[in-house]
Amino acid sequence: MNVFFDEEKLEKGEQFAGQLTQAIEVSNLSIIILSADYASSDVCLAELSHIMALTRNQGHIVLPIFFHVDPSDVKNLRGSFKKTFDNHESNEKLDQVKVKQWKADLAQVGTLDGIHIKCDKPEAEHIKHIVGYAIQKLMKHQVFLSFGDDTRLNFSSHLLKALEDTGINVVSDKAEIEISQAVAASNLSIIVLSKDYASSESCLTQLSAIMSTEKHIVLPIFYHVKPSDVENLSVSFKASFDHHESNGLLQVQQWKKDFAEVGILQGWPIEGGYFDRPDTEFIEEVVQYVIKKLNRQSKSVSDDLVGIDDQKETILRLIEQEDSRVIGLWGMGGIGKTTLADAVYHEISSEFELIAFFKIDKQVLKNGGADTIHEVKILNEKDSLQLFSTFAFKLLNPPPDFRDLSNKFLRYSQGNPLALKVLGSNLRTKSKEEWESEVDKLKECAEPKFEHIFKSSFDGLDEISKNIFLGVACFLKGNLKEDVEEIINCLYKGAASGISKLLDKSLLHTTDSSREISMHDMLEDLGKDIARQGSNDPGKYRRLWRSKDVNQVLKYNKGNESIEGIELNMSLMEDPILLCRHGFENMFNLRYLGVRAMKLSKNEKLHLDKVDSVSLPDQLRYLRWNDYPFRSLSPSFNPKNLVVLKLHFGQIEQLWNEDHQDLLNLRVIKLFYCDKLRRIPNLSGAINLESLICSRCKSLVELPSLNHLTSLKKLEFDGCPALKKFPELPNNISELDLSNTSIEEVPDSIRHLVGLRKLRLRNSRVESVSSNISKLESLHVLDLAGCTSLETLSKLPRYLRYLDADECTSLETVSFTDHCFNSFHSLHDGGDEVRNGEKVSMLFRNCLTLNQDSIKNIVANAMLQIQSLASRWARRKGILREEYNSYFYRSHLFCRFPGNEVPENVFCYGSMNSWLNLKITPNRSSGSRFLAFAICLVADFTRAYGGLKVTCKYQLKAAGGEKLTSVCCIFYIPEAFYKCDHVLVLFSENMIIIDNDYEDASFEFKIENLYPRGEIKVEECGVHVFYVDAESYTIYDVMRCEKSDQNFDSATKMRPEDDGFRVGRIQMESDSAKETLPVTEPPNVSTNRRLFHRVVNVTESMKVQANLTTDADCIHWCLSGLPDTWNKPLLHVL
Repeated sequence: MNVFFDEEKLEKGEQFAGQLTQAIEVSNLSIIILSADYASSDVCLAELSHIMALTRNQGHIVLPIFFHVDPSDVKNLRGSFKKTFDNHESNEKLDQVKVKQWKADLAQVGTLDGIHIKCDKPEAEHIKHIVGYAIQKLMKHQVFLSFGDDTRLNFSSHLLKALEDTGINVVSDKAEIEISQAVAASNLSIIVLSKDYASSESCLTQLSAIMSTEKHIVLPIFYHVKPSDVENLSVSFKASFDHHESNGLLQVQQWKKDFAEVGILQGWPIEGGYFDRPDTEFIEEVVQYVIKKLNRQSKSVSDDLVGIDDQKETILRLIEQEDSRVIGLWGMGGIGKTTLADAVYHEISSEFELIAFFKIDKQVLKNGGADTIHEVKILNEKDSLQLFSTFAFKLLNPPPDFRDLSNKFLRYSQGNPLALKVLGSNLRTKSKEEWESEVDKLKECAEPKFEHIFKSSFDGLDEISKNIFLGVACFLKGNLKEDVEEIINCLYKGAASGISKLLDKSLLHTTDSSREISMHDMLEDLGKDIARQGSNDPGKYRRLWRSKDVNQVLKYNKGNESIEGIELNMSLMEDPILLCRHGFENMFNLRYLGVRAMKLSKNEKLHLDKVDSVSLPDQLRYLRWNDYPFRSLSPSFNPKNLVVLKLHFGQIEQLWNEDHQDLLNLRVIKLFYCDKLRRIPNLSGAINLESLICSRCKSLVELPSLNHLTSLKKLEFDGCPALKKFPELPNNISELDLSNTSIEEVPDSIRHLVGLRKLRLRNSRVESVSSNISKLESLHVLDLAGCTSLETLSKLPRYLRYLDADECTSLETVSFTDHCFNSFHSLHDGGDEVRNGEKVSMLFRNCLTLNQDSIKNIVANAMLQIQSLASRWARRKGILREEYNSYFYRSHLFCRFPGNEVPENVFCYGSMNSWLNLKITPNRSSGSRFLAFAICLVADFTRAYGGLKVTCKYQLKAAGGEKLTSVCCIFYIPEAFYKCDHVLVLFSENMIIIDNDYEDASFEFKIENLYPRGEIKVEECGVHVFYVDAESYTIYDVMRCEKSDQNFDSATKMRPEDDGFRVGRIQMESDSAKETLPVTEPPNVSTNRRLFHRVVNVTESMKVQANLTTDADCIHWCLSGLPDTWNKPLLHVL
């Protein structure tokens, strides 16, 4: 543990304050020893205030030690603290604003949990307690440093010393700790890539461990090597990897993949030589960068933020002032006002009930009552160079031969972040000659403005990218990325690559977790200026987006072949639009037409000139018209080029006449709330149709045959109550939604829908679901909630991710297919990549008529799912080196059904309370393992209001006295109405824990109403332990029920039909002896296996039980999972 002690490590003089601030900011935890004379030192109080500011803003950990002082005296500033502050307040040399802040911060420290040292026991015991607390809270190094032998005694050793001198805790290959553990326990890794780095197997092992660690900051330093050589494995690196491959090392391919990935990361290029800077300058920059990275929270808006931290701290200090209610940010366009506001928002949003941002000018800020106006500053030269280099080279510094050119572009950007991003992105991958040419272009402008920079970047685009840029500027800014791609794909080929190019050039950006496509206002203005083509006549524009321009074109019939796209927002119209039959007729090249209307405005602003339809040009490819006012599309319109058709809230009764069969290009039809639509026309010509959605069309009674549409993937008729017949569908349809319809039966023909992944029949009149649903091996979602006439669900696939039968009040029987474990395991296959969370749900709320066999089947399937998930999630934790006991879960299983007792034949450890204790089965194998805890709770949910939170406090204790104590959230239960007691079966990723030879475990569960606040009493609880081998990630010793005070009396046996283990007997025969031995008998998940080896010594009764048709060898036939793993415990017993 690296400790910064101000008496030893601070240099006296002018650098004192800077060193102190830096030391505090790079620390994860501060220990404040509060003695009687502590507050007499203004230096101590300055330290304390800085520490508390970090605590409020960045979650810095503080441990106060009340050394022979009463914590209440600190909190209330009594005793010696009062006298000290009286002196400070009377000292005219001290800044009284600071004194006031010191008092507030010291009083706040007095409210924190700390350690009170009195004369009750030796100080050594207190110190041991303090050290233990610090170790538990930190448990992380800050930086892992990886380097080769050729830099060990020069650059890397100097870098290591510089990092440690600032108080950063660094671990390298000298540390006596396993490499993967050292990396996982670090916040950031620095890789010094030198010419001989790849020749070292240990270096490559370190690099792979770094690259496989999730949410880990990686900083490469390209020391006398080119990033491109690292990315392409060329020059010396090729020779090194050839050598490793010749030695037959199995991990070489992974090393090569990881090594190449490092080559594309942002880092420092240090080329050396006469034109480059000294190593000491680079080291200083690296250290400062690391400090900022460690100090910046992971929730910060973006990794490429440069020069924002100081301004963010300024805003945070303004917010802390009592008289600050409205704070204004002012500055030039592109300076980063929105970015700064976003960074502050992410920092403090959880502490406020309401935070509002408005885009207004400085005078409005003054007139509007802003308490403080902060001018957002331009970037300084150093930050400008870093930001520019990030986008121009994907490095944190320019290569030496580009440094002078880079500085020239910095002068044109004037410290404006947007200009720096656009400039750098435009120059990326260009040669030095092209850079010089770009400089010459800017020199031609007498006073280059930002518009010149942006226009230069636009001019360098290909035609498709230019059109996409103009389309976003005029029509699509702020739309979801998937919608933008859908529209652009209709109009141009290569839309996805075009959008990527614009993102790479910083001409577009994504917002809200990359869901929306947006662009800066200055770029939007540029795009619209270009679209106007220097003309004031909208009839000459290619794109119309202003309502007054659209009105002028339609009113005076100025439409012509130059117009390619129109976006009309009716809610923004000041004057009504007169729409005549031929309004669009002359727009021969119109390909995009979007008409938006808020439901409140309807068509009051659209005047129809006694027409029943309008002519639409045949070139139309994308048509979206909210509140479409006509009964059908124009009879003269030929939809041969139409790709997407969206009509919402309209008056349409039919789309087109039956004779329109030229629908080859049609991909999407979406009709929402078209109350008068009665039928869908013949779609036999729409052979490329992918999505047909007709939701809330209450008059829709008839569907055409769709089974010939082999491209159809998604079909949705949610809220069409007149539909009574299950549609005829192609075999490869993926999603089918028939919720809120009058369909009564899922027919036997469902077996043909082999590609179906999601089937929704929520709140329908369905009475029966064919057992042929068991044939649908791709089905992951089955939603039958609210189907009150449904009585039986038989042979459901075991591998469903989401099964919702809530409020199926007539449901009596539920059963699942009898798949073997291996085919069931396919549910959770798909590699070990981290996803946003895997969620498995089995919901039977208020299904009061379920019989006991059905409940057993539900529980058995839930436990089988948990067994598979435990193996998969343990594998992911092992590979990614994730923390094992975080508070929030990412992946979970949730099962609920009516009941008032824990299934005692499954959950061996049960209690009639909200808590229980249990024994952990000893780990008798040589390898390590994970413990996976499945939870069962019973509670009266009739008093549940709003959402519910289920938390678990647990403690694991080892023989040596070591303890692991944690509180974690197992699940958030959405708001729902319950008629009676319910049983919950729960499992979450944070209930998988590495086993450190634990012997005992205790659990306490709590169910809380989120709003209004309150607690739901846990009436019973149970726990089932799965043991997961940490090498093969297979489940073994699934459950051994050992008696404890909290066990159910009947919990010592489990039946195979419940997917547990039981103690049985196998008869072993030989020529000389016959003996019966107790062994662990397998669950029924493995009794259907047919992949056996031929051998003798299997009894006939065993063949019958396992459905064998041939003899099978030794023990492979009876045990699920990897045979060799199962052999170990069986052979041990035998």
